[in-house]
Amino acid sequence: MPFTKEEFELIKTLTDIDGISGYEKEVARFLKEEYLGLGCSLIFDNLGGLFALKKSNNPNAFNVMIDAHMDEVGFLVGEIKDDGKIHLLPVGGLYPEKIINAPLRLRNSKGDIFKGYFETNDKKDELIFVSDFKDKKSIFSAGINYGDVVTFDTSIKQIGENRYLSKAYDDRYGLALGIEILRHFKDKELPFNLYVGGSVQEEVGLRGATLNLDVIKPDLAIVLDCSSASINDEGFGILGNGLLIRYFDRGMVAFKELLDLQVEAAISSIAKYQYFTTLGGTNAGSIHKYGNGILTLTHCVCGKNIHTHEIEFDSGDYQNAKKSLIYLLDNLSIDKMEQLKGVRR
Repeated sequence: MPFTKEEFELIKTLTDIDGISGYEKEVARFLKEEYLGLGCSLIFDNLGGLFALKKSNNPNAFNVMIDAHMDEVGFLVGEIKDDGKIHLLPVGGLYPEKIINAPLRLRNSKGDIFKGYFETNDKKDELIFVSDFKDKKSIFSAGINYGDVVTFDTSIKQIGENRYLSKAYDDRYGLALGIEILRHFKDKELPFNLYVGGSVQEEVGLRGATLNLDVIKPDLAIVLDCSSASINDEGFGILGNGLLIRYFDRGMVAFKELLDLQVEAAISSIAKYQYFTTLGGTNAGSIHKYGNGILTLTHCVCGKNIHTHEIEFDSGDYQNAKKSLIYLLDNLSIDKMEQLKGVRR
């Protein structure tokens, strides 16, 4: 079904915010207000990551961490040319051939916004912000300088009953779902301490994924992310086919016992799901590796044309991911956690 009004407004708000890797402050500010409004305490790291804590009253509570990344792909002003064109530095993995003529917005250090569009040369080795500036002097006079941030200038729109386009759904999907999880469990007692938040700089090498592990000490980490969908609706990652059971990627061989638990949650909550593998990676790989083998599970959906100005995604996939994750957490007991922790010993 289409997004509810509440779901749509949350995802629109999050995807409209500009927050490329290293510049996630506005995203964090929104999360902070949401988390405090839900009565959570906050945990920060020195790179800009932010987690909310819903603390359990159980003295034997274990720790569950739900991680999504705040950052989106984008650009920085790299070189200012005499002809008034601005050459861009890519921040994260981008596909120049998919973003030709994409609308862009450049924000200077004072917060002024300048509109332009994306252009490249035939070899696609020059990424260019094209605007109304005629020369270098006029650019500097406008307060634009090296290192200013450039993002896609698009907003969410519906293109079918369950289909939408926007920038930054990778990974504002995960942030939105994290907020909905906290809303759902706000007045419910849990046998575990629930940490939900956003890490930073995922798109440039999973740099923020592990910064809070020593503070949170998770017994279970669940990573929410948006993965690349099949373009021709064949093979792995088909829009509309539900939650991804991500059993292998370049960063992690998934825990079979956790995958079984995830599938059980999907079936029991009547949520669609599909098996998925990819050569890409998520924060789960770093969390699992540098956390000394922490039980780690991805809970992902897919989108077409990720890392562009118009990611296509399916509202049903989001809703299936939401209800299956709620079911999984609702049925995660101390005994079940001890069983999971012991299966590889």
